[in-house]
Amino acid sequence: MSGPPKSISSEDNIGRCTDLVSFTNRLEQVIHSVLLRMDQDNRLHKRLPTTLRLAVCGPRYSDRQSRQCRISHAMLRQPADVRQQAVLDTCMDLFWKMTESPFLVTVINVAVTNFVTAVTPLNRLTLKNRDKCSMNMQDSSSLERNQGKRNKPTVHIYDNVCDIGGSRQYSEEVEEIQMRKAHENEHENENDELKTIFSPADMFCCKMCGVFMPKFCEDAHIRYHKFDHNDE
Repeated sequence: MSGPPKSISSEDNIGRCTDLVSFTNRLEQVIHSVLLRMDQDNRLHKRLPTTLRLAVCGPRYSDRQSRQCRISHAMLRQPADVRQQAVLDTCMDLFWKMTESPFLVTVINVAVTNFVTAVTPLNRLTLKNRDKCSMNMQDSSSLERNQGKRNKPTVHIYDNVCDIGGSRQYSEEVEEIQMRKAHENEHENENDELKTIFSPADMFCCKMCGVFMPKFCEDAHIRYHKFDHNDE
């Protein structure tokens, strides 16, 4: 697979080592090699490990044991000699968790793994600016939504025109109201015409529908309402 390695390790075959001083010297060499490669990886991929692992083998390879622990980026950013000693002390702590004195070691392996992006003052500022920019964008979009709610077009209804947000559009509801009023005016005009033809004494006003008509139409008009009521 392409991409940076998931771990960096170095291994050394030290024969049949039973002396603590010799073991420590060989372990220092292995650690130095791992730290050099880790620095090269950091310059290339801008990342640092979070886990340190030590593995040793006894007389047989099947006797291989390993221990690991977390390491801080603060320790890895120390000066070279301070960092080297800190990693050596950590590896010795892991070593004594795996074996007791006297010991016999044939192979030493040191590895660093679980890499994460290294947080430096520069990219810390970049991350802070990115978060601030993201918050500003969220605030801006929220403000636009609120302004959109406040700037909804106002609806004004005139005699026969509906004005929405300053642009007038014909409203069907307004037209329907106007037609109903015109129809009522027609009936009133018809009643006025009948009043001019017949005298009030010759007129009949229906209590059910309010229509004026000559008295000789009264019986027929009442029967009409009765038939209409029976049909319902």
